[in-house]
Amino acid sequence: MTATTRPRVPAGAPSATAPVPSTTGLRARRAARRRRTTACAVLMAPFFALLLTVFLIPVGTAVHLSFFSDDQPGLGFGPNAPSSSACAPTPPC
Repeated sequence: MTATTRPRVPAGAPSATAPVPSTTGLRARRAARRRRTTACAVLMAPFFALLLTVFLIPVGTAVHLSFFSDDQPGLGFGPNAPSSSACAPTPPC
């Protein structure tokens, strides 16, 4: 090997002197990252919409109703149950 020839480097091995990234290369990498991020968001949006609609809203509604709802007897069908004051026993005559 002479002083002017460089040693051979295997195809996948890093070289000792890495090339300086150009502005065009940096801009291209940023654009590629932006495309990947946008594609990821577009593909994940339907999942999160269904998760919100099918799971989170019903669970949130159930938690809210468990704290701020009056208990009703029965299944909620038919006439309203009498209030507690109407069920008070009448005094004997």
